[in-house]
Amino acid sequence: YNPTTKAITSTLLTAGSYNGLLVHNNKLYVGDQSTSAPGIRIFNVQTLAEETTAPINVGLPPKSFIVIQQ
Repeated sequence: YNPTTKAITSTLLTAGSYNGLLVHNNKLYVGDQSTSAPGIRIFNVQTLAEETTAPINVGLPPKSFIVIQQ
């Protein structure tokens, strides 16, 4: 999505159940709540390429995100 032109420029994911978005350190984190393989998907903000080959399993389907910095 381009906020200046209000145009959708590409599609990262189609269909499925996705919840929660977080952008941190040029990475886009998406919560994948599919019943077959729930987890976290990570995309590169600059290239829009998915950096995960499969959702990262976090035990339960993700509902939200929080960033903890040390």
